[in-house]
Amino acid sequence: MLGREITHRRVTDEQELEIYTSVGMTPEFARLLNGMEQRTAGGSEERAFKSEKAIIGREELKDYFEANKQLWVV
Repeated sequence: MLGREITHRRVTDEQELEIYTSVGMTPEFARLLNGMEQRTAGGSEERAFKSEKAIIGREELKDYFEANKQLWVV
């Protein structure tokens, strides 16, 4: 479709931090993103979406807000 092969290449945390800072991110923000990616790779998002408390796919967002007004109204 693009007319060229695209390959995946694993990078180390240090390489990723270098890539982020080379495009202008502060080292602090680069470390924050890298930490988020480490947690995602460790299954944090999967655990959140498979939790019994997850509402994803179970009801419409509007219905959730309506049923939980007390959480959003000051």
